[in-house]
Amino acid sequence: MSDVTVVLSDRVRDIERVIAVVHDGFVDAGFMEAQPSGRRVIPHYLTPGGAFILAEVDGEPAGSCTCLPDGPWGLPSEHAFPEAVAALRARGPRLVEVGSLAVAPAHRAMSRHLVMLLTATAARVLMEDDVTVVSSIAPENARFYRGTFSFAAVAGPAPLYGAPALLIETTSAAMREHLATGTAITRRTVGMLVAEPDPDWLVDRRIEARDPLVAG
Repeated sequence: MSDVTVVLSDRVRDIERVIAVVHDGFVDAGFMEAQPSGRRVIPHYLTPGGAFILAEVDGEPAGSCTCLPDGPWGLPSEHAFPEAVAALRARGPRLVEVGSLAVAPAHRAMSRHLVMLLTATAARVLMEDDVTVVSSIAPENARFYRGTFSFAAVAGPAPLYGAPALLIETTSAAMREHLATGTAITRRTVGMLVAEPDPDWLVDRRIEARDPLVAG
């Protein structure tokens, strides 16, 4: 069995590795053209307090995910769902978008395991605060996000990166309650990963680990 480690960070050297995995995953999926830099770069990655998540398999970058708070550039999904995001922003609490979820092509055979670890780590970050959580997903993935994390669709389908997408939302409080109950194996497994007090598979390198969503 391959050794999987998840790195949670807001440090530049780790962010570089995350956005390289995002680039390769998005290019492979047809969401973007290959860039000379080998990186996917969007202004939202510069928002103060962003949390970047990297899954490594035997030390090699294998998967990525980000938690980006609302900020000067808004949210990545906002250009596809401006009215829905504006309504959620007005309702409160403050918004955080989970996105940039990608698995490196070389590690697709482990996609299910990597996605559970990446999304469980994102949930751990989100539940450190009282936030509204949003994400843009392919419609066929709605059942996973609804059943595992309590997300509900609020807009779409609408075109995003050349494919149909739904905007989904929940709150950190609803996510916490949802993961603490239920018998479905995926939900139960992710719930255990989120609740684990000191997991040996997770390395937290955040500069401001106590309050990552307002870290400078």
